Amino acid sequence: MVQETVVRRLVESSGPVDAGDESRAVLRKLVRNWPTRAQVRRGSMHEDVAFDPSRPDFCVSLLPFKEHPRFLRFNEEELSATLSGAWLAYNHKTLDIETGIVLPLCTDVLAGKVAGLGDAVSKQTISETMVDESYHVLLTVNATGITREMRGLDIEVPPSALVRMTRACEEEYAEEWQRSLIRFAVAVVSEVFISDYLLQLASSEVVQPLHRLTVDAHRRDEAAHGVVFRHLARLVFPALSKTQREFFAAILPRPVRWFAAPDFGAWASIFQQLGIRDTEELISDCAGLYRGKLGGIDYSGVVSLARELGITDMSIGRDAFESEGLLV
Repeated sequence: MVQETVVRRLVESSGPVDAGDESRAVLRKLVRNWPTRAQVRRGSMHEDVAFDPSRPDFCVSLLPFKEHPRFLRFNEEELSATLSGAWLAYNHKTLDIETGIVLPLCTDVLAGKVAGLGDAVSKQTISETMVDESYHVLLTVNATGITREMRGLDIEVPPSALVRMTRACEEEYAEEWQRSLIRFAVAVVSEVFISDYLLQLASSEVVQPLHRLTVDAHRRDEAAHGVVFRHLARLVFPALSKTQREFFAAILPRPVRWFAAPDFGAWASIFQQLGIRDTEELISDCAGLYRGKLGGIDYSGVVSLARELGITDMSIGRDAFESEGLLV
């Protein structure tokens, strides 16, 4: 308690707040409130909520093939297994984002690899974010472990397409600062955009209660993280060189599509492991239907952030957002 009070006094005294320091003022407020808002401070939920085997593990409405004729012919056992597979796939993607994108970015910040975030309040904010995200990892591991045990499932979900695309993008560039800004862009998009998944799963009265509470805890933290990463971006962008600003402006819109695209390659593997046959046409039809589309996410927060930063006033930034179909 004493240590926590000292840390917060240090953050409070890390510099005067003026009109140009609005973002750090917001971050200071979030740091002050973290002990009461962070879900990790509320204890474990898995000890208090029983698994209800009669409840589905996922929402049918969130399946990317929910209207396909082959899916509509699934029997009760196939439907139940598919919803369990969807829950495992959702959590695997969450785990990949936290461990492969957000936590490495936080490490970059603490190592001084991200411009504009070397002050006490930024480091404290990032450190608290790392605790939140690590707790999400624990929730995810526990929730999927319980589901696997209770449903008797032994399937492996392939690595997330999002992380694969991020890594492929990083490999296109030789400079470490470029790779660091790619990770920052993906982390910003992951925290700023609004996913239907979190809200629908967290508010569902049908889905497994344990799953609903797990997602709701994640959703509550992410509501704060959206604000955190928005203001971190407002601190980082002006601190970059002209070349780095142009690079970031060109990269920022790309992860939006990476998030929007359903991973049908993963679904092909899941169906095979579940023993659900004759799904090749379903995969092919739906992959073609979703190709190039931005369904399931509200990316307006990313666009508004780009406008705040002046990215859409830069020709390279405007062209990048238009080429991804994010500006009309």
